[in-house]
Amino acid sequence: MQRVHPDDHARVRQVIEAAVREGKGWDVNHRLRMPDATVKFVHVLGRAVRDPAGRLEFVGAVMDVTERKRAERALRRARERGLKAQFAAVLEERTRLAREIHDTLLQGFTGIGLKLAAAGGRVTGPPETTAALRDVVTLVQRTLTDARRAVWDLRAPALEGADFSAALRTAAEERVRGAGLALEYEVEGRPRALDAAVEAVLSRVLQEAVANVVTHAAAHTVRLSLAYQARHVCLSVADDGLGFVVDPEFRSYSGHWGLLGMRERASEIGADLVVRSALGQGAEIVLRVPYAAPRQTRARVVHRAS
Repeated sequence: MQRVHPDDHARVRQVIEAAVREGKGWDVNHRLRMPDATVKFVHVLGRAVRDPAGRLEFVGAVMDVTERKRAERALRRARERGLKAQFAAVLEERTRLAREIHDTLLQGFTGIGLKLAAAGGRVTGPPETTAALRDVVTLVQRTLTDARRAVWDLRAPALEGADFSAALRTAAEERVRGAGLALEYEVEGRPRALDAAVEAVLSRVLQEAVANVVTHAAAHTVRLSLAYQARHVCLSVADDGLGFVVDPEFRSYSGHWGLLGMRERASEIGADLVVRSALGQGAEIVLRVPYAAPRQTRARVVHRAS
């Protein structure tokens, strides 16, 4: 026990004490701190036996697995670097596509929409003809709004600047511009480097949450918080709007699938998504992402009492 690494000491002691108490064996991996300050990884097996006097003894083996652990760590880091490079390449390509779509198709259809609107103001004829043209103009404008939103979602704002918190603020400001919403934004804790996949999901969830506030909440203020905690980074988007009844299954709300999309994004990186809302009490979206390796999980829905 004197050689057990301090960070593993409590766990190993608990394992041995439980084995002695219950008369069972143990199988544990831990680290040893050697006299020259080096660290070894060991795999320890212990089996409970009784001597002729009935006293409990343990017979087992200590196996040095340091090289295997180092090889596993090197392989894991290589995989992580490969995934990061692949993810960055995908995001860069998405950004390029978004720019191309914006500069060609979207700009072209914007011009078409403006000409249709201008033509509608000069058309004289039966009321049904005028009404039909107005409907076309409305459809074009709505389609353009959806297209701009899709293009924005394709982009990778986290890659456009070194300061991730500043990139999030910029994304939020873009969403609320012209909406008459007051934006409050704060960063808590000491910022730390995040995985590219984590940054991307945080950005997407923020964009979707703020867009929902702008479109549906009839709010006066949206409050954003990015908190770097001990084991998690936590993003919160809260508003003082109308609120809504939260569907535990995240089904669509009047044809909109924003919450379901947030849950799917959160699951990709092992995050915990919490939705709190009630009619007349605003809403809050909280995304907590562990700094540890991503794992699949299921987002939670939390109802706030009315």
